[in-house]
Amino acid sequence: MDQPDKQKGADSSVETLSVNFLVEQLEKRGEDGFKLKYPHSFLVLRYSPPDDSDEVDLQTVETQLSEFNHEEKRKPIIKVVALEKSNRNAFKTKITVGRAKNNDVIIRAGKISKIHAAFVIGKDDWQLMDMGSVNGTVVNGERLEKNRSIKLNSGDMISFWRYVFEYHDLDSFIAILGRFAKHKDTLPPPP
Repeated sequence: MDQPDKQKGADSSVETLSVNFLVEQLEKRGEDGFKLKYPHSFLVLRYSPPDDSDEVDLQTVETQLSEFNHEEKRKPIIKVVALEKSNRNAFKTKITVGRAKNNDVIIRAGKISKIHAAFVIGKDDWQLMDMGSVNGTVVNGERLEKNRSIKLNSGDMISFWRYVFEYHDLDSFIAILGRFAKHKDTLPPPP
């Protein structure tokens, strides 16, 4: 009953949590209970590339638009990744990101390195380190030097290749969930 609504996005490349599930959890548990259940930071997926390949299929496909309900309001798909430690890697204080199955956050894309980056958990802060990736890790438009970490602040925009996430510590994420619960369809735009 309290199982996270984990899902793969439309592109099936990043395992995510449902924002609606997390809003329900916040309403059900209250802020203190939510913090006990989910004591970590979160990434909000702001952009993912439609296709990992460089090849484009230029075939024309005929569809029946008459079957499409134009009156139906389309709700945005909002994807969230919990930054939580799994038992898949040997690092005790790092949450790894990459395409290999032994990462904590797995992004299934050929342009993502096997171990692309790592979130380093400090006493009072979170840092991000590029682990020598080929296509780089970018924070707020600045490419990270390999094997160097940078302190993260809520609202920082992080890019792993062309996947763009917005980082939030727990308090900031709870505030966003509260605003989402009031408006139901939108998260605040990125900074």
